[in-house]
Amino acid sequence: MRLRRLRLVQVRRFRTPFEVQFQPGLNLLIGPNESGKSTLVRAIRAAFFERYTTTGVEDLRPWDDPSASPEVEIEFEWSDQTWRLTKRFLGRKRCDLSIDGERLSNELAENRIAELLGYRYAGRGGSRPELWGVPGLLWVDQGQAQELSAPIQHAADRLHIALAAELDAMTSSAGDEVLGRIARLRDELLTGRGAPRGELKAACERRDSLRATCDTLTQRVARYRQDVERLDHLRQEQARCKQLAAKQQLLAQLREAQTQLARAEALERDHEHLLQRLTAIERERVLIEHRLDHIQQLEHALAGRHAALDRERETLAELVADRAALTSRLQQARQALEALYTRQKELQRGQRRRDLLQQLQQAETNRQRLQTALQQACQADQTLLELQRQMQGIQLDPEVLNTLRELHTRIHELELRQLSIATRVRYRLIPGASLRLGETDLRGEGESVLTAPQILYLPELGEISIEPGGTDLGSIARELSIARTAFESLLQRQGLRDLTQAESHVARRRQIEEHIRQTRERLQWLAPDGLDALKRDLALAEASVTQLKTACEPIPDPSLAPGDPSEADRLEIHIQGAQARLAQLEAADHRLADQIIRTEVGLKHLTEEQRRIETELDQIEHTGGRAHFERRASELSAEVADLKRQQAERERQLADLGPDRLRQDIERLNLSLEVLRRQEAERYAAILKLESGLEALGAEGLDEQLQLCRGELEQVERRWRELDTRARALDLLYRTLAEKRDQVRRKIQAPLVARLHHYLQIVFPGAQIRLDETLRPHCIARAAELADLDALSFGTREQIGLISRLAYADLFQAAGHPTLIILDDALVHSDRARLAQMKRVLFDAAQRHQVLILSCHPEDWIDLGAQVQSLEHGDHLGSLSLSRHAPI
Repeated sequence: MRLRRLRLVQVRRFRTPFEVQFQPGLNLLIGPNESGKSTLVRAIRAAFFERYTTTGVEDLRPWDDPSASPEVEIEFEWSDQTWRLTKRFLGRKRCDLSIDGERLSNELAENRIAELLGYRYAGRGGSRPELWGVPGLLWVDQGQAQELSAPIQHAADRLHIALAAELDAMTSSAGDEVLGRIARLRDELLTGRGAPRGELKAACERRDSLRATCDTLTQRVARYRQDVERLDHLRQEQARCKQLAAKQQLLAQLREAQTQLARAEALERDHEHLLQRLTAIERERVLIEHRLDHIQQLEHALAGRHAALDRERETLAELVADRAALTSRLQQARQALEALYTRQKELQRGQRRRDLLQQLQQAETNRQRLQTALQQACQADQTLLELQRQMQGIQLDPEVLNTLRELHTRIHELELRQLSIATRVRYRLIPGASLRLGETDLRGEGESVLTAPQILYLPELGEISIEPGGTDLGSIARELSIARTAFESLLQRQGLRDLTQAESHVARRRQIEEHIRQTRERLQWLAPDGLDALKRDLALAEASVTQLKTACEPIPDPSLAPGDPSEADRLEIHIQGAQARLAQLEAADHRLADQIIRTEVGLKHLTEEQRRIETELDQIEHTGGRAHFERRASELSAEVADLKRQQAERERQLADLGPDRLRQDIERLNLSLEVLRRQEAERYAAILKLESGLEALGAEGLDEQLQLCRGELEQVERRWRELDTRARALDLLYRTLAEKRDQVRRKIQAPLVARLHHYLQIVFPGAQIRLDETLRPHCIARAAELADLDALSFGTREQIGLISRLAYADLFQAAGHPTLIILDDALVHSDRARLAQMKRVLFDAAQRHQVLILSCHPEDWIDLGAQVQSLEHGDHLGSLSLSRHAPI
C-alpha cells in the first residue's frame, strides 16, 4: 500500500483546502510544535477509523467555526489500483470511495476499506483502540512506540492468519496436559509469583504465628523483670521526697509576693485615675483655645460680608436693566418665525400627498409578490405530500441493513478462518486412474479442502479416514452455519433477494429523503412561517393598499398648490436663519436670567450669613465673651502642673515595687507547686499500676507458656520444611518443562523472529529477542545478560517497540496484507548513537514499505535520506502544498 495524497478542508487549523503529496519509501514531515503534524495524523485516523455519521469528531472543527464540515480525502495505491477515499463529517456527512472507476458510498465504502486494512468500526460512539486492528499496530502516536501488548492483542486475528498452521500445531501439543497437571500440583502450594498458598501457606502462617508468640512471651518475661526494678526505684524516690520541706517554702514565698502585688495594683489604679483627669483637662484647654480662635474668625468674616453685600446690589440693578431691553427684541424674532412656519405647513401638505402615492405603488408591488409566492408555496406543499406518500412505500430500516452487513462480514471472516485452518489434500494421479474422496471422484491433478471428516477409498486396498487437524474447525463450521441461517432468514423476513437489493432500497429511500429535504427548504424559503402566515401577509398587503388609497383622497393635489417648487428650500433656509437668531436671543435671555437668579441667591446667602455671624457673636457675648475664656484657660494650666507632679510621684513608687516582676514571681511559684503536686500524683499512680501488673503477670506462669510454645514451633517448622521442599521440586520441574515448550514455540515463531533479528542486529549486534504466547517481545539476551523488556530504559523499549512493528509489517506484507507505517515524533528518547542505527533500520524497512515520519526536530533526521516536507509556514497561507526540499 502506498499513500499518494492527503487533502484537508476545514480541519482544525487548516480552514482552507490543504494538500500533501507523498513519495514511495521514506517521507519526512517536519515542523515546530502546533504547526499541524498531529492534525495530519488525526485526520488520517478519522478518515479510516471513524464512521462518517459519528458526532465524536468535534475536535476536527476549527475552534472559531462551529458550523464547519471537516473533510478528509486520501488517495493511495494497492494491488495496481488507485483508491480514493473522501469523508465529510458533522455538517454535510458523506463518504465516497473510488477504485479505478468503481464507486462506493457511505457504509459500503467504509466496510470495503475496513475489510482491506483489517480494522472494525464502533457500533456506537467514536472509534476505540481495540477496534484498530493492523493499522493500530503500525501507526504509532507520540510516546507510544514502546507499548505493544494492547496493539498486538487488537491485531491478533490477522497475526494468527499469517501463522495459522504453526499456531495450531503448538496449541494441540500433547505435552500441555502433563505440564498442566504439574502446574496444578505446583499451584496447590505456590502462587504464580512463587509465593506460598494452600497447606504451605497455612504452615508458613502457623510457623510465623508461633514465632511471634514466642517472641512476645520472651519480651513479656523481660518486661516483668524491668517492672520489678522500676517499682523499687519509685518507692525509694517517694520516701526521699517526704523528708524534704520544699513545698512549704514555696507557699511562704507565694503569699509574700501576692501581698506586694496588691499594693502595686492599688498604686497603678491611682496613677490611671490621674492620667484620665490630666487627659480631660488637656482636652478642655484645647477646646477653649479653638473657641478663642473662632471668635476672632467670626469678627473678620462679618466685616467682609458688609462689603460683599454692597457689590452684589449694584450688579443686580445692572442685570435687570439689560434683560428689559433684550425682551423686546425676542418678541419681534418669535413673530417673524411664526409667519415662516405657516407658509411651510402649506408646502408640506402637498409633499405628504406625493409620499402617500409613492407608498401606494410600493404596497401594490408587495401585494403582487406575495400572490406569486403563495401560488409557488401551494405547489411545493402538494409535491411534499406526494414524496411523503412514496416514502411510506419503502419501509426498510437502516438498522436492518447494518445487521445484514455485519452478518455478511461475519460469514466472510469465518470462511477465511475456515480455509486458513482446513486440511488440504493435493493429489496427482496417473492418466485413467481415479480415487473417491467422500462423495467426490478424484482424477488427474488437483487439490481438495477438507473442513469435515472424510473417507478416501482405495480400490482393492481399503479406505483411509481423514480428519482435519484444526481444533477450532468444528466450532467455526457451526458459527458459519448459524450466521448463514440468520442472514438468509433476515432477507426472507424483509422480502429481499440479497444484500445488493437491500442497499438499493436504502439508496432509493435516501434519494426521496433528499428530495423531501430540498422541497421543505424551498417551502421554508417561500413561506418561512407557513402557508397560513403567508396568506395573512397577503391580506395585510391588500388592506395596506386600500388604507393608502383612502388616506390620499382628503389631501388636495399638490399640482394645484401655488408657488415655486424651489420655494420650500428657500423657506427652509429663512426658517433656519430665524431659528438661529431666536436661539441666540433666547440663549442671551437665559444667561441674563441665570445671572439675575445667581445674583439674587448670592445676595440672599450673604444676608443670611451676616445675620448668622451677628447672632453667634451675640450668643458668645451673652455667655461672658472673650475675657471669660481667657480666664478659664489660665486656671486649667495651673491644675495641669499640679497633676503632673502627683503623676511623677506615683511612677517612682511603682518603679520601686515592680508589679510585672511580682506577677512573674507568682506565676513561677504557682507552676512550681503544680509540678510538685503532679509528680507526686504520677509517682503514686505508677506505683499502683506496677504493683497490680506484676501481681497479674506472676499468676500467668509466663515461663511455662514460653516452653510449650517453643516445643510446638519445632514441630510446625519440620512440617513446613517438608512442604517447602515439595513446592520447590514441583516449581523446578514446571520451569524445566516450560523451557522445553518455549523452545518448541521459538521454532514455530521462527519467521517472525527472523524478521526481528534482521532489524535487531543493526541496532544491537549479537542480541537475541524472545517472544511470548501473544507474539510480543518480552525479554532480550545480550552477551551473558537476559533482561526483561519492561526493566529496560524508556529509550531502549521505544527502539525495540519500533523494530517489532517493522517485523510485523514484513510478516503482514508476506501474507498479502497492505501495510503503511506512520511514526509521530518517534525515537525522541534515543541518544545520537542509537538514533543513527535506527535510521539505518528505517531506511532498510522503507525498501519494502512506505514510512511516514513526523518530527519537530529536523536536525535529528538530516542524514535519513528521505524526502523532506516542511509544515512551518503552512498555516497562514491557507490552501498550500507543503514546501519540498531535495533529500539531504
